[in-house]
Amino acid sequence: MREISEIKADGPQTISEYFALIDHYDNADDPRRRADWADALVDELLDIFDGPDDLEKMCTAWREERCVVLLPIDQDVYIIQDGEILGFRVYEYSLISVNNKNVRYWAECLTDTSEDNMDFWQDDIGVTVFTAAAEAALQGKGDSNG
Repeated sequence: MREISEIKADGPQTISEYFALIDHYDNADDPRRRADWADALVDELLDIFDGPDDLEKMCTAWREERCVVLLPIDQDVYIIQDGEILGFRVYEYSLISVNNKNVRYWAECLTDTSEDNMDFWQDDIGVTVFTAAAEAALQGKGDSNG
């Protein structure tokens, strides 16, 4: 994350930066500035969501574990196959079941033209499919489910 001085100069660019400013002014015992940034955070959230009711619905759904964070289309993912890291790019996904939040992804291979495309499940992410090559290298083992 950026330094507080940068955030103050340019304005917050992420929700985390709003929280960083609120925490900074809380620790600096400047309640007026803290309140200003807390109000700005609320305004930002209300701009993202269609009002407080929409925000409350999303928070409730998150608490009840009804939300799935999807990999974006064109996200690069990596697997280890025969000791080699292979890179793939997600080109499609499908929500298979709302009850268990299982998402199936399809990805094309970027690093080996002879390699077939693969498919994998949401549950594979962080186990056999990784969002960073370094993460795959650290794992050092794994197998594509595709």
